[in-house]
Parts: sequence; structure tokens; C-alpha cells
Amino acid sequence: MEFDKSRVYTALNADEVKPGSKVFVADDLYTLRQIVEDNTEEYSETLNAVNPDDCTYRFDTDASSNYALCYLVSEPVPKGLYWTKLRIGDTIQRASTGQIAIVTAIDSFDVTNKHIFAGRWLSDNTLNDWEKVEEE
Repeated sequence: MEFDKSRVYTALNADEVKPGSKVFVADDLYTLRQIVEDNTEEYSETLNAVNPDDCTYRFDTDASSNYALCYLVSEPVPKGLYWTKLRIGDTIQRASTGQIAIVTAIDSFDVTNKHIFAGRWLSDNTLNDWEKVEEE
């Protein structure tokens, strides 16, 4: 894959990358360029969250690692629930297990992307596996 500078994100513009995006990550530009040019699929990660401004390594990935640089491969495909569509008292069900929970708290200011409490705090990525149970 050809290296495109417009797809590189740093601490300065990290907030522009959406959690759930498919990315290549590294801590230095040389390594990031090599990964992109080699188009090594095994190095692609899912961006879980963007850490706050006071963090050097702002890109938190699905490998539970944080990195300084990020190369956007593709933006997330919207699916599942998004926290702004939920209200306190809503019933939600986990698609993969059938688990049912009630939304009991919403934290709209959370910087770790865990806005919904339904028995435990659920990350925005975790909500992709949940659906809202409609009242009959």
C-alpha cells in the first residue's frame, strides 16, 4: 500500500480518528511507514479509544496497547447500539449471549468511551454486540 501522509494521526489530531476504525499503529514514523508499505494485515488493529490530551500514547488499540502514531486504514462500519441512542430505563440484550440488562446510568463526559452502565460500564465498542429491546 502506498504511504499517504494525510492518513497519519498524531497526538495533535488524534481526536479526528473514530474508535472502531481499522488502523496501523507504531511509536515512530519509520516503523509506521514500513507497516503501511508492506500492507501487513497481521499488524492491523481496531482502535478502542483515543486517550486524553495529557497522554503521549493516545491511540488505545484492541491489543490493549497504546501508541503514539496511527495510520487510518478504514473507518468503522456503524452497527449495534450507540450510547447516545439510549436512555435510563432502556432494556438492552447482548446478541451473542442473550444477556439482558437495564441502563441505569449514562456518563456523557467519560473520556474512556464507557458511557453506559447496565450492570457494569460498557464501552462504545462493547455496545456493538448489544441491541435495544423494544417494548411490546
